[in-house]
Amino acid sequence: MTFIMPVAALLLAACTGSHHARMQQELAVLQAMNQANSLLTNDSLAQALADWFDDHGTPNEQMEAHYLLGRTHADRGEAPAALAAYHDAADRADTTAADCDYRQLCRVYAQMAGIFYQQNLLKDNLECLQHYIEYGWRGKDTASAINGYGHKMSTFDRLQMHDSIISIGDYLYEQFYKEKAYKRMASRYFAAVIPSLLHKGMNERARLFIDIYEKESGYFDSLGNIVRGREVFYNCKARYFEAVNRLDSAEYYLRKELTSGKDYINQNMASKYLSRLFLKTNMPDSAAKYAIYSYDMNDSLYAQMATAEVEKAQNMYNYTRHKEQAIHEKERADREQGRFRVLVVLLVIGGAVLFFMVWKKKKEREAERREYEENRRMLVRLQEEKKSLMAVVTNYENLNSELEGSMEIFKANAAKLNEIIGRKSEEIKQLEEKVERYSRSMDAAGDTVETHYKASGLYEALESKVRKGMRMTDEDLTALDIFAKEHMPALCSLLMSNGVDDEKKCRTCFLFRLHLNVKDVSNLLGVTSPYISQISKDMLNSLFSETGSSKELKKKLEYLDKAT
Repeated sequence: MTFIMPVAALLLAACTGSHHARMQQELAVLQAMNQANSLLTNDSLAQALADWFDDHGTPNEQMEAHYLLGRTHADRGEAPAALAAYHDAADRADTTAADCDYRQLCRVYAQMAGIFYQQNLLKDNLECLQHYIEYGWRGKDTASAINGYGHKMSTFDRLQMHDSIISIGDYLYEQFYKEKAYKRMASRYFAAVIPSLLHKGMNERARLFIDIYEKESGYFDSLGNIVRGREVFYNCKARYFEAVNRLDSAEYYLRKELTSGKDYINQNMASKYLSRLFLKTNMPDSAAKYAIYSYDMNDSLYAQMATAEVEKAQNMYNYTRHKEQAIHEKERADREQGRFRVLVVLLVIGGAVLFFMVWKKKKEREAERREYEENRRMLVRLQEEKKSLMAVVTNYENLNSELEGSMEIFKANAAKLNEIIGRKSEEIKQLEEKVERYSRSMDAAGDTVETHYKASGLYEALESKVRKGMRMTDEDLTALDIFAKEHMPALCSLLMSNGVDDEKKCRTCFLFRLHLNVKDVSNLLGVTSPYISQISKDMLNSLFSETGSSKELKKKLEYLDKAT
């Protein structure tokens, strides 16, 4: 017995050591793939490595494993899951240890900062960038520290904090540009400082940064042309020449940006500033030409940004898939087993009653419902046409005030459009009267809000988008407003009497009245769940002078409907 026990212990230690070495090798392979910018999609492997090193690894190994798990989630488009993994990685780091891998910790906060920037959570982004810079210094990684300051300028630019941007630019100039080892790296961030310097009227300082950027950044060829993707610098340089009243030079660089920068941002900015420049030089025809082109590019840019926001919202929606699927399946199975018998009885009784009611009313309502739906669609279409025409009128009026030579043309066009809008408004009024008559006939039949909702096309549209986690279209939003006006008069009156005119707040109340939960409402309106929860608290206080959550608000709205 005394001989067998030590032998068993040695065999166990050998097996454990061999497995640890194999897991370290797999971790190293995954890290090599990450450093090679390969797409990481095997979340099962990354999760297994994180779980194993949590029990058997050093703090540095645990941090690296969770960091790679976060990178895997990020490559799979699961941003919040990636963020959770990065938080876990930062928690695993032992910053009191002499061998702490500060460079790895620096990369963790860099990835977290990037996610917060994409989600426009700028306070959290700045906090992570501060850690990014701090651990870059502690890890003797000067390049990462400089990069952190550059990202800070991007965040301050979004916040329009010009003094902070200038302060960082001066710091990079004094601390790093004058050192040969970091001269090029520091100079590459000076372009970001130029707009803030011009905004503050610091034209000479802006000229210095322009010269340094062109000379030291390495982004220009022998002919003075900037590399592709950085053409926005031409806009900065044009704005400098405009500030010092060298308008010919300003026009030259704006046209250069328009020619070489083919993306929507460069096209929009170049045409916008060209229009402004031609107004200064009393060339109204050219100003009008580029103003209209800028308007078109702005629409294209807005569509591109809207697509990016949809993708961002989709990333937010997908992140709980791998964690909640098993829990939801188990809970669903438990609930189904307990409810099955009751459900069968209710379905039989309810089915018989519903069949009788539907069969009785189907024929008399079928034609009426078709007419209602057609009128509703036409009403939505006409309202959209009216909005579009009003936007055109507004655009014509704005251009009319800026371009004196086109005054008579704009007035004539505005008059024609107003005449068209008048005809459309009359058609809308007639359709609204038809819808109102139909609504009164529905109310006379004793139907509830829920009956109207399930009988409308809005029900299928919202149910489909709830299942898919999609956002409501403009047509859906308009249909919701019309439905609320027709079938929730008490709620609309309460909102109006309390001065609530914010569309998101009103539509949140409408969707709560239709028994949708916070998560579904946030998806339908394209906002976050905490945002909807805050609206719920505000509306409960504004409408009923009470405090509470979305559940209390929904109860109040249902009671209000029954009471009226």
